[in-house]
Amino acid sequence: MDDLRDFNEAKLYKKLFLPEDQFETFLQDAFLLHRERICDKCNSSMTLKSHVGKNHLVWRCNKRVEGKKCGRELGYLVGMWFEGSHLTLKEIFQLSFYFCRQTHTHELIQIDMERDGGDTLGEHAVCDWMEFYREVRL
Repeated sequence: MDDLRDFNEAKLYKKLFLPEDQFETFLQDAFLLHRERICDKCNSSMTLKSHVGKNHLVWRCNKRVEGKKCGRELGYLVGMWFEGSHLTLKEIFQLSFYFCRQTHTHELIQIDMERDGGDTLGEHAVCDWMEFYREVRL
């Protein structure tokens, strides 16, 4: 978390240009993503697995008890700041930065967060996220 205290725009853009796996490692180091999970069903360590049709990995328990596999699965982002969003981890992190620094209007956020292909976050999405951040801050 100390890395985030003196985070500036130059550091933001360096992080946004990292490959996805390195960016996720950065989020884990900042305690914004889980590095490990414990199964709430059998209290065993879970492992990350690829899951067909999912954008992210899933946590899966592989413990066997009396020949039977626990098999409990949790979404990669369950219980984390990013859970349930349709935005990428990088987009949410960038929005968080802009909210904390209070340097961008909604219009400027949309311009600065233009995606490949020219589309951008909708005004409604930006408003919703800024409201969410305000609620969390209270």
